[in-house]
Amino acid sequence: MIKLSAAEFTDYLKHEGLTSTVNDRKTKGISDQPAVEKYSKHVKAIIQVEDKKTTEYSNVLGYPSEFIPASNPYELSVGDDLRMKLLFKGLPLSNQVVHIGSRSSDKIRDVEEKETRTDSAGEFSIRIDKKGKWYVASIYMHESREEGIDYESNWATLTFEVK
Repeated sequence: MIKLSAAEFTDYLKHEGLTSTVNDRKTKGISDQPAVEKYSKHVKAIIQVEDKKTTEYSNVLGYPSEFIPASNPYELSVGDDLRMKLLFKGLPLSNQVVHIGSRSSDKIRDVEEKETRTDSAGEFSIRIDKKGKWYVASIYMHESREEGIDYESNWATLTFEVK
């Protein structure tokens, strides 16, 4: 649980690309009010052990929010596209901002970030433009029905490496 001032909450929403929540708060006339957010993070990592490739990368784990790759990231090469689907409670999540990051070294500051949106089927593609560690992340936020909580967010992340 986090409680943010109106300005902090608006800045956070804008930074994460949650413009629909910013606009909804404006429409309701509550942009100047603080917000209490209940958040959960749902983390997945795909790791390749030895040479045998499996289909485990495509397993749906049943997290409230999760990414499902259409192909094994460890079979990709630079120049390939990786298609993914974003689910919320098992259903495709459309028009959702997805942050994409990659780095070719172990330096934290060496991250290149991009942004895209899911299509009407909850899908998007990533162009693999270099070898290294990759991640995708997204936050789905909606108004909460719980007493004392204004918004609930579910963060989904997926990491993998392209060799």
